[in-house]
Amino acid sequence: MKTRRDSKAAGKHRSHDDVLVDSLGPVAGVEVVPPFDDLDHLVGKWEEDPGFDAALAAQDLVDEEMWR
Repeated sequence: MKTRRDSKAAGKHRSHDDVLVDSLGPVAGVEVVPPFDDLDHLVGKWEEDPGFDAALAAQDLVDEEMWR
């Protein structure tokens, strides 16, 4: 037997938990924050960092004595 809650969740392809949080959050005084879903705000912001590149390169070094 489908309930009204089932049809709400299924109609929006959302879990019952999400529907409940969205419904009860404002009543309980809890701010409902949408989930993080992309990194668009970082596009075009890359900055070269030689120190970071050197740190990564140092992690790739293999101590041959430890592997014998």
